Amino acid sequence: MKMYMQAYKYQYDFELAQVFKAQFTSFLKEAGDVIYVPIPVKSTQRGFNQVTALMESNLITIVDALAVNEIAFDQKQAQRNRYQRVTSQQPFYLNQALIYELKNKKIVIVDDIYTTGTTIRQAADLLAPFTVHKIASYTLCR
Repeated sequence: MKMYMQAYKYQYDFELAQVFKAQFTSFLKEAGDVIYVPIPVKSTQRGFNQVTALMESNLITIVDALAVNEIAFDQKQAQRNRYQRVTSQQPFYLNQALIYELKNKKIVIVDDIYTTGTTIRQAADLLAPFTVHKIASYTLCR
């Protein structure tokens, strides 16, 4: 998986999304009536969102409720140690135009890799005020 993610995310091999796409989306559909919030791209170089590329959006409801603060661009998580990841400042902000879509819905945050859980927790902190339900997460790798 490490070699796959290296090629997919850092060598921009977009076609590799097809390897996991059907199974990834199939698992997501099993969660039922939920809103899927993908982690947004933090890199200005990639040119595609590696998370949404794994999802067949016509079969599930994706809401791009999160956006990346400018200070977080190009701060690669892979180059940080655990302490630096866990203590990093909030890299996201809410897309105000989409908040209404989250109101009291079940939310699943979707990301490609779960390392320390910091990214998921930071996203959940922003989304929690808009739902009475517990926020779940789903990742391709851990």
